[in-house]
Amino acid sequence: MNPPARRITGPHAEGVGATADASGAWAAVLGSPDSRAAQALETVVTGRATRIDVPHLMWAGMEYRVRIWRARDGLVHLFLLPLETEDRRLARADAAMQALVRDFPHGVCYVFDDRLRYLAAHGREVERRPDGVATVVGATLEQVWPDEVVGQLAAPYLRALSGAEADFVVRMDGRVYRHWTTGASNVDGHGPCGIAMVWDVTDRVANEASLGVIRDSIEALPMGVTVGSVGRDVRIVYANRGFTDLSGYDLGEVLGREFTFLFGDGGARDRIASAIRDDRGAQEVLLAYRADGSGFWDRVTVSPIQASADGTPRFVAVHEDVSEHRRIGEELQTRRRLGALGELAGGVAHDMRNVLAGAGLELELIIERSDLAAPVRDDLRGVLCRLRQGKATTDRLLTFARDHTIERGPLELSEFIETRIELLKAVLRESIAVRFDPPPSPAWILGNEGQIKQAIVNIATNSEHAMPDGGLLEFVLRSGLSSSALGAEVPSEMDDEPDSWAVIHIRDHGVGMTEEVARRAFEPFFTTRLEKGGTGLGLASVFGVVRDLNGVCWIESQEGVGTTVSLAFPETDARPRESAQEQEQEQVEERRYDGLRVLIAEDDPAIRRACSRYLQRRGADVEDVPDGAAGRDALRSPGARYNLLITDAVMPELSGPELIDEARRLDREIACLLVSGYTAGELPGRLDSVRFLEKPFSMDSLCRAIDEALGQPGRDPVQPNSV
Repeated sequence: MNPPARRITGPHAEGVGATADASGAWAAVLGSPDSRAAQALETVVTGRATRIDVPHLMWAGMEYRVRIWRARDGLVHLFLLPLETEDRRLARADAAMQALVRDFPHGVCYVFDDRLRYLAAHGREVERRPDGVATVVGATLEQVWPDEVVGQLAAPYLRALSGAEADFVVRMDGRVYRHWTTGASNVDGHGPCGIAMVWDVTDRVANEASLGVIRDSIEALPMGVTVGSVGRDVRIVYANRGFTDLSGYDLGEVLGREFTFLFGDGGARDRIASAIRDDRGAQEVLLAYRADGSGFWDRVTVSPIQASADGTPRFVAVHEDVSEHRRIGEELQTRRRLGALGELAGGVAHDMRNVLAGAGLELELIIERSDLAAPVRDDLRGVLCRLRQGKATTDRLLTFARDHTIERGPLELSEFIETRIELLKAVLRESIAVRFDPPPSPAWILGNEGQIKQAIVNIATNSEHAMPDGGLLEFVLRSGLSSSALGAEVPSEMDDEPDSWAVIHIRDHGVGMTEEVARRAFEPFFTTRLEKGGTGLGLASVFGVVRDLNGVCWIESQEGVGTTVSLAFPETDARPRESAQEQEQEQVEERRYDGLRVLIAEDDPAIRRACSRYLQRRGADVEDVPDGAAGRDALRSPGARYNLLITDAVMPELSGPELIDEARRLDREIACLLVSGYTAGELPGRLDSVRFLEKPFSMDSLCRAIDEALGQPGRDPVQPNSV
């Protein structure tokens, strides 16, 4: 029974007739030797089922998958999907494999039998041989390869015949070849055979060796190197040994962690993170923390990596501990501030010396008056004594300015500190107890008593403020310490490191300092007592004094426990040539300078007038001028002949040394005396043959200087009456 005519549709409907009657299309389908198709078709057409699938149907030499279903309008649809046979699939796969092996671009594919004879050789490399495949196929392993290569290939080839795999490298003719061998059994019924795939990996090995050198070099760097990946988080994927040494973390604790895990909070951390996210380079110095909690300053330089195999953005970061550089920079900044302050202090001190000199000399002239009552004369002498004490103040200012040469000599610190303890007890509050712990042997240094006394007083004053309820102030002196035993580093500018050091530890048991305050304590103008009148110059001047004596100073402090300020000085073998007892200054007998022709060039009117009047009272013939140019004119005037030139060092138009040169050019026998508020070391040029007198000076000092100038070595004493 044939079904009524129906339309047959589907991808291969035309094969059976796109539109056919029962005697055409259905006859073609039903002509298949597989009766399942006819039964399925009859079931759907008669309405006993709406859809039936036949998985495999052989028809016209092809295998099909068949689907038959009935639509709502009664139309029957037929779909035929061709399926490949297993043989055809295998044949096509075999053809593809042969094409791959034949054109193997990286090397050669060999097939060999159990006698280690080559059955086939494919690949572009073998085709490049002079006689191609012909020299390989049919030849044995020994016939193809040199003896040293045969020894490396034989064992893995034999293992391959039993089905084992091997992956190894062979070196030949300066090249490196990678071999991969395996086995295949029952090929074409001829028993087991082996397969060898060979690649030339010379360039790859060389690249890997270069990468190894680069990797080892990065590992050996003394600074930290990390590589990070940028995703939802910024994670560390590589860290060298320098980074683990720097941070104190093990490698396993570093990999996979957030890149900024070492850094404290702050703007620098945010800027680094932003630069990484924006794929740009940046450099910041950040406070970082090691695994043990200690801090250090990490200079981080990040750079994006332009290429990544998996497309993940990456960056490389270099970490360098710059704590020491930062300390040196802060120390340099402190010195610059001290230098600026020193220039100001030096200028004030030089001006004050002129004021003190003029006032003191005029007072001496007044005191000499015979009409003064004795009480008035005594009062004026008291004022003069006070003025002379002002010289010590200007000396300290110039010392702080570090442009003043302070006389230094051997100083034994044990005796010095012991004598100052009583002074401190009188100055400090009664609630402050002072104790001294001396060393077993003397501690000699080259220093200046005034400088060290001032440093000790400044530190003691700070300690008093740190102990508002009273307490113990300890002075501990130790000698014979090596540089390594100090609590601070020796200054890098020292030419010769001392053999031993003497260290004064000044320890209080007060409120202590925070880490930040202790770090900045030596900075000029830094103070925590601004509202109580603190100037911030006490410890800054201590720093200047200690460094001026080639020493080192440092602070150790703990809040609630106390503070220790340590001053270290190089020890010396020098000893004083005279007794340590101060000698009374020799009083100068009243001198007469009858007939002595004197030219005074001084731009300070008070000093010029006082010196001129004083010498005139003692018989000298004096001419005074206000500057160096006027002095030069006086020397050049007709008939001018002077026995002595007294000149200030720094004057407008013509300096004192220049005026002396002019005077000696005109008369080499003239005696010269140079006076100045500056020290001899500060003045330019050589002053070896000129007597120098430092302001402020007394009339007695002036007379001694004149006597020395008139009788200085290399010239005959002046005979005043000869002019």
